[in-house]
Amino acid sequence: MKFTRACFLLILLALVTISESLRCAQLCAFIRIPINGSIPVNNTCKFIERDNSQCSVLVEIDHQKRVATGRLGIERCDNTDIRRVETIVKLNSALLSIIQYTCKENGCDVDFLNHLFARVRDIPEVDTTSIKQNISDLVYNENVGISSINCTSYRSCQINDLCQAKFEIEDSLDDIFIQRNENITCYNPSTDDYLLNIKQNYLPNNTQMTEMIFRCNLANCIDNLSIVKEIYYLLEPNFINQTFDPFVFNDTKPCMPIESIGTSFLFVSYGLINFATIFLLFY
Repeated sequence: MKFTRACFLLILLALVTISESLRCAQLCAFIRIPINGSIPVNNTCKFIERDNSQCSVLVEIDHQKRVATGRLGIERCDNTDIRRVETIVKLNSALLSIIQYTCKENGCDVDFLNHLFARVRDIPEVDTTSIKQNISDLVYNENVGISSINCTSYRSCQINDLCQAKFEIEDSLDDIFIQRNENITCYNPSTDDYLLNIKQNYLPNNTQMTEMIFRCNLANCIDNLSIVKEIYYLLEPNFINQTFDPFVFNDTKPCMPIESIGTSFLFVSYGLINFATIFLLFY
């Protein structure tokens, strides 16, 4: 009888101590780490466990300098997982990639970061001169000497501004399809120094949404869809999107609000305590 009671108490204790917490690195930053190396996160980061949370990864890759800067963190849980890559060309022809990732499995942040570094090492090396000559010069002249820019036949911008448009891109096996948002604006580069930004979002239904923010200061540059397509193809070898393939929504657990966790836990615990009291008194 004593053995049975002991076993019952152990089972009850296990049920009561069930936790919904997630283990992630907390505020773990790294700066200009060579991508041919590794980040000793297990030795340098602090890890915590927290309820109703998700792990997050944010990394910026400098393709010319072959270094990475970023951070691991823990944040409030969101039912929509983030899988996003931005491929950016700056006005000075620097080429960057910004990767954002969230997940809900213990240690998934470190696993993803290690896989990301292995993937980035396979990206071809580039230099600033080649980016300028093959991409930047197609849309931007740093020595324009006219008073205004004709972005299209019906829209112009002041000389110190850039024409800006957004293009939705669908990349198929045979070709890419481009659709322009008709909301063409003038952009002052003092706000940020991005020239081109290709944003790739990976959704839970295994679909991909791609948008290019396209800025230029050459005559009628917004009307030239062939240039948009050419730039996309030129940048494509530098995309880091394949890094998500082994991590495609393998942790699609929904968030459980703390309130419902607490309510259901208290209800179950109250019933277990009553049952345990009766069992231990009369068994």
